[in-house]
Amino acid sequence: MSNIAKKHFGQHFLSNTGVIEKICNLCERISTTASPLLEIGPGQGALTAALLATKRKVIAYEIDLDMVAHLQKRFKKAIEEGQLKIIQGDFLDSNPESLRTHFNRNDVTAVGNLPYNVGSPITFKLLEELDFISAACLMLQKEVVQKFIAGPEDKKHYGPPSIKMKWLTHYKDHFWVSPGSFTPPPKVHSGVFAFNKKVDSTVFSSPITKDPFFKQASHLLHKAFSQRRKKLRNTLGDSIPEEFLGRRPEELSPDDYLCIAKSIKAS
Repeated sequence: MSNIAKKHFGQHFLSNTGVIEKICNLCERISTTASPLLEIGPGQGALTAALLATKRKVIAYEIDLDMVAHLQKRFKKAIEEGQLKIIQGDFLDSNPESLRTHFNRNDVTAVGNLPYNVGSPITFKLLEELDFISAACLMLQKEVVQKFIAGPEDKKHYGPPSIKMKWLTHYKDHFWVSPGSFTPPPKVHSGVFAFNKKVDSTVFSSPITKDPFFKQASHLLHKAFSQRRKKLRNTLGDSIPEEFLGRRPEELSPDDYLCIAKSIKAS
């Protein structure tokens, strides 16, 4: 097995033990001690080893065949004892119902050092498609993490990703990671952020992808931010509540957008 990272997979292997420990601690804070873990992109297994040390069951999803062979050899005992299962494939292509069969419970915590080139779609898959995921602790490019956790006061990063996160999750914590924590070091800084999904929502039904109101609200959101410097009367029209007509997209809270979506639905 080659230790050389493959660019087309966006591989940067986490090697800083201090960062690995912080990720494990964050996982413990956002989930129950008995809940299983879904690790996405284990790579060479540095984080995997630390997660296994917590005595929790781990399902690891890895796209790289070379890495799968390495993981199977490195963690042979854990695999034989049933603590670790490795699935080879592209996580974005995984079938939600098929993936659920590996857990048979609804309190799974997702964790992973995600490839920069697919970090956002993986995060939204966890949010919108996998209703058995109850929490997540994810590492992505810093700029992307900022877009997920931003509030209206952060005009540069606030937008559809952060608003959807606030609709669907309870934000827990984040921290930044320097390039030197990886092999090879990336050209940008990274960030780790954690959240719990909202349960028993009175706004959206589960699964999210089949909720027509979520689709309507998401469409409205992206339409508003498609021209973020224009006032909402120019992008959403005069049918929205009068109080929002003269305001720009970044001036509204996540609840404001739900208010607009409900008013349109009711009209």
